[in-house]
Amino acid sequence: MTVATLYDASYLMSRLGCREPDGFTNVDFAYGRYFSQASQSSFVHYGKDKPNVLGRGRAQQIINLLANARWSQGTKSESAIFNELRRAILDQNPAQGVGRIRGDSRSQLVDELDRHHIRLRSMRLRLPSSRYRPIPEGAVYLNVAQYKIETRETFSWLDRRLDVRPVFFLHDLLPLDYPEFFPAGEYDRFDQRVETASRYGRGLIFASQSVRDRVEDEFARRKRPFVPHVVAPLPSPLSSLEAFGGVDPSAWADSVLATTPYFVMVSTIEPRKNHLLMVSVWRQLAEKVERAGGVMPKLVIVGRRGHGSQQVFDVLDRSHMVRRHVIEVAGLSSANLSRLIANANALLMPSFAEGYGLPMVEALTLGTPVVATDDRVFREVTQGKACYLSAVDGAGWLDAVQNLADPSTPSAREARARARTFVSPNWAGYFDDILHFLKSV
Repeated sequence: MTVATLYDASYLMSRLGCREPDGFTNVDFAYGRYFSQASQSSFVHYGKDKPNVLGRGRAQQIINLLANARWSQGTKSESAIFNELRRAILDQNPAQGVGRIRGDSRSQLVDELDRHHIRLRSMRLRLPSSRYRPIPEGAVYLNVAQYKIETRETFSWLDRRLDVRPVFFLHDLLPLDYPEFFPAGEYDRFDQRVETASRYGRGLIFASQSVRDRVEDEFARRKRPFVPHVVAPLPSPLSSLEAFGGVDPSAWADSVLATTPYFVMVSTIEPRKNHLLMVSVWRQLAEKVERAGGVMPKLVIVGRRGHGSQQVFDVLDRSHMVRRHVIEVAGLSSANLSRLIANANALLMPSFAEGYGLPMVEALTLGTPVVATDDRVFREVTQGKACYLSAVDGAGWLDAVQNLADPSTPSAREARARARTFVSPNWAGYFDDILHFLKSV
C-alpha cells in the first residue's frame, strides 16, 4: 500500500544556495531527496491560504539544485578553506594564530553570485503551476522543519481539509525548557509552533525517546491527546552515501591529520553549546604545556557565530594564548567535515541541552570518540559509547582532553574501541520505518 504524501519543502527551498548547510538542513535535504522519488509523493510550499503543490519534476529540480551546489563535494572556495584549515592544524608553532577561516573575498564573491543564481531559480520553482494541482484526498502532510508553523494563518487550510493527515517532526522543546539560551521572543514563537503541532497533528515523529517523553508531558499540560508517533533515531547525514551522492569514505582518510592531535566542536557559537568552557579548558591546557613542554592539541570550532556569546568572541579575537591553538572555520562541505571529524582525536559536545546531538552520531559513525555532557538524551543517542562529564566540570574536561590527545594512552585506545562498537542508524532502514508509520496514521 502506498500513501499520498505532501512533503513541506518550504524550509529546504529557503536554504537553496546557502553557504554552510548545517545538520538540520542536511536532515531536511535527506527527507526531501527521499520524497522527491517516493511513489505518490509531492513537494509543497506555503501559499497565501493553502500550500502550493509542486509536481515530481519540480521536486527533482529542487533536489538537483542542492546537489549542483555540491553540498557534499564543495566549491573551489570551500576546498581552499579546507586546505587552509589543514595547514593550520598541522602548524605546531603558530606565531599569532589563525583565528577564523572563511575563504578569500574573490572566491566568496563568485560563490555568492552562484548562490544568488540558485535563489532566483528557486523563486521560479515556487511559482504555482499553470495547471492547478489539487491536494489529494486523504493525503499525509509531512512537516519536518517546523518552518514558520507558528503562523496560524498558514495552517488554517487544515481546518477546511479534515481529510488531510498532518504529521510533524518535533525535534525538541528546548526554547520552552531553556528560554535563557535563546533570543528574546523565541519562547513565544516556539510555544505557538508546539500549539500548531498539538492542534493539527495526527502523527508525530521523534528522534529520541527522551524528547518523546517530554512532548507527551507537554501535550498533557495543554490538554491535548498524545497522537500516534514513532521514535526513529536519525542517521548521520555526513556519512550517508545515498543522501549525498556516493562520496567514497576512503577519501576521508588522512594519515598526516590522523597523527596530529586536534579536537572538533561542531555547532553554532551560542550560549547553550558551552563554548566558553572549552576555550577556558584550552587556555589552561596551553599554560600547562608551555610550562611542562609537549605537543599542544588544536581545537577546531566548526560553525558560524550566533547570538549571546560576546564573551566567547572576545576570547577568540583577543586572547593570543587561545588564538594560537583554537581555530574557527565556516563554510565546510559535508565531505570535508567528514574528513575533519574522521581524523580527529575526539568530537567534543559539552552542550547544556540538546534534543538529539547529531554531531555525536556523525562522529561515532566515523569511528571517532565522543566526549559529551552527562545527560539522558546524550547517553541514549550515543548508545552509551561516549565519555560523559558534567557541563560545568572544567577539570574533568581538561583531563579528558589530555588523556585523548595521546592516542597511545589506555583511555584513548579504549575510547576509540568503544566508538567503533556504535551501531549506526542507516537511511534505508530509517525511511522504511518512517514510511511504515505514515501509512498507519
